[in-house]
Amino acid sequence: MKLLVYNPLVAVWRPRLPAVLSVMQEAIDAGHEVVHVRCDGQLPACTANLEHGRSICSYCIERGRRGLDLVTGEYSDRDLTDYIGTERLEALKSEADQFEDLQKLRALTFGAMDIGYAALSSCAHVARNSEPNLDNPLVRRVIQRLLNTGKIVFEAISNAIEAEKPDRVIIYHGRSAIDRAALRACNDQGVECHVYETALGVNKLIYFKNALPQDIGNFVTTVDELWDSAPDDKREVGKLFFEMRRSGTMSASEGDAKIATQDRVYVGRQEPGYLPESWSSEQRNVVIYGSSDDEFVAISPEYETTIYPDQLEATRRIAESLLDEPLVRIYFRVHPRQKGVDNEYTRSLRRLEAEFANLAVVSADSRVSSYSLLDHADCVLSFRSTMAIEAVYWKKPSIILSSSIFKPLGATYNPESHDEVIGLVRADLPPKDPTPALKVGYFRMRGGFTHPYFEGDIRKGSQGYTFKGNRITVGRFQRMRYFFARERQRKRWRSMA
Repeated sequence: MKLLVYNPLVAVWRPRLPAVLSVMQEAIDAGHEVVHVRCDGQLPACTANLEHGRSICSYCIERGRRGLDLVTGEYSDRDLTDYIGTERLEALKSEADQFEDLQKLRALTFGAMDIGYAALSSCAHVARNSEPNLDNPLVRRVIQRLLNTGKIVFEAISNAIEAEKPDRVIIYHGRSAIDRAALRACNDQGVECHVYETALGVNKLIYFKNALPQDIGNFVTTVDELWDSAPDDKREVGKLFFEMRRSGTMSASEGDAKIATQDRVYVGRQEPGYLPESWSSEQRNVVIYGSSDDEFVAISPEYETTIYPDQLEATRRIAESLLDEPLVRIYFRVHPRQKGVDNEYTRSLRRLEAEFANLAVVSADSRVSSYSLLDHADCVLSFRSTMAIEAVYWKKPSIILSSSIFKPLGATYNPESHDEVIGLVRADLPPKDPTPALKVGYFRMRGGFTHPYFEGDIRKGSQGYTFKGNRITVGRFQRMRYFFARERQRKRWRSMA
């Protein structure tokens, strides 16, 4: 078998480089032919480096080189731009697209590549803003660079597929412009692509075949297939995920096996049992769990199928429709990942709270417990938050207001209009069968596989991700220059976009 391993952006996402090198080394050990393709710093922009700063590029290239020094055996090593001529590269770098608004930006394509979605996703990820300000010329300039990055990668990987004729292409993550273009080139040419991620168990990887990890249909199929082949203890294992999420425990013993949710723990800042001061058991309490929309803003058209254009409008219309019902109180829990974010979205939420007497906004850094809200709620509304499926496990009626990987599982109430939303909120809904929730819990606990060369443990921070037991790092001075440069970019873009 011949593998093309596409390995850019190695400066960020700590698991990325050790994970990709581990898959590559295993293929070499098995006698497969491997072509490694790396970024040589000529792409206009990426999620690590929107402004194409030299210190960030040099750090990324050097870290990639040091990682490759640990790989043993025969393989070919190529720069991405080896597959695209200099004249064509410069032409693509200078292209200009028309996108007057976000809708037109999303609609932009380049061959089979959804460059608009990928560019918007990349910008939103860095800026932590699902609606970057296109009236700002600096924002437009960066988005154009991201669009051109998608074009260059799509064309270069398409050319690489034609030249190398691989049986399989390996990439990591897949959502941003620099990665997604490779997946789309594979989709376009009918070449199998494995999109790797870290799984939630310690030291575990997982891959999604020919699809983004966020692909709704693929997620449901993967969850069902794993459940159908699972041993008799699958329900207990599924339950354990939700118990661990609630407690904030990062690991637990199951016989001799150590397992971890490998996810960020937000409950540590919250006080168990603590509810908002305005909470009253004499009212009908409706809790809306907000999502971190910058993670889902530009995945695919299937994520655009929604009743409301955004979370703000959803909250506004629901509060407005229930304003004449004095015994109904709405609580909007801002996703804890939004802590410290001050943008138009967070400011608009505060204005909504002032506008509607029946609405209380629970801030991202509030000590109010998300699970206490869940326990005492009469019904739960969500967008793409994991709380949509956690509510099902904890026997609460769960209403999903937008497209979500949990929606097709049959465990939630899925209204198709605003009037239907209000009708469900007013009704005394029974909780649904928790089995689909247990399927998700089992997938989170047992999905993926351990790898002989990869160690990945979120509890150990930057020390927890190694290739063959080695942390991949560069000199202290170069590392400091990188971190300072990247942090300056982050702060600038989170205040600007």
